[in-house]
Amino acid sequence: MRNKLFFIICLLVGNAAHASWIYALGGVLVISGKIEKGDRLRVEERLNDEIRKVAITSPGGDAEEGLAIGSIIRRSEKLLVVRRLCASSCALIFAMAHKRAVDEGGFVAFHAGDYEWRLSVLAAVNAYEPNSAAFREYFETQKSEREAAWMHKSQVRESAFKAAGLDYTWHQQVVELTAFKVLSVNVDETTRVIKTTVAPGQCDWWVPDKQAFQEIGVELKNYDLPDKSVVADRLKVPADRIYWNRLSVLKTQNEKPCADPKPNSN
Repeated sequence: MRNKLFFIICLLVGNAAHASWIYALGGVLVISGKIEKGDRLRVEERLNDEIRKVAITSPGGDAEEGLAIGSIIRRSEKLLVVRRLCASSCALIFAMAHKRAVDEGGFVAFHAGDYEWRLSVLAAVNAYEPNSAAFREYFETQKSEREAAWMHKSQVRESAFKAAGLDYTWHQQVVELTAFKVLSVNVDETTRVIKTTVAPGQCDWWVPDKQAFQEIGVELKNYDLPDKSVVADRLKVPADRIYWNRLSVLKTQNEKPCADPKPNSN
């Protein structure tokens, strides 16, 4: 009993520095919690021949880390099973996997996160013209650094989809559907502070059903969405902030598919 208690304490201490739990249990690699930098290494270390499948529950986190974890699981050809919730960067892991399943009561939810918003900010910043020569050099450096960083992120994401044999166009549709929209960019040249005012997109999330998954090339044998109120509660948003239909239905709709609340300043 003492040895078992010691093992549990070590497990808790060992994971205290991480928002996610990644551990092997009875031939299952369990991933639970927020995805953060360094998690790909922890997954790779534990995903050995003794692991039969990977079980995941996560609200998301670092998108690039999620793409890398998805690639590792895909190459291993292990079955990835969603339990309860797989959202944001976790949904990217799900899409990247070679074999996938969703437990009863679980669901997968996609959204743009801050990805498209930051690219929109970059576009707005690129359009800004400094008023003073003293500020111009600093601003041009900042602009170049932002552009290089986000162009790299875009290339990494597109390359990951291509390597997994996934069509990148549906991901772009999801990003456009759920992304924050930049209303304005204000630059204070005295303090060198760049402020943005943004508004939410038409939806915060896209939650596909079995048919919607089939449309984007993701096959699932058994998948029934939980009640919409349950999904909304777990995502912590109203149900009318979620897009439930297939992406192709967007082309046939004349009205916005989700509510469009008042802009928020950020």
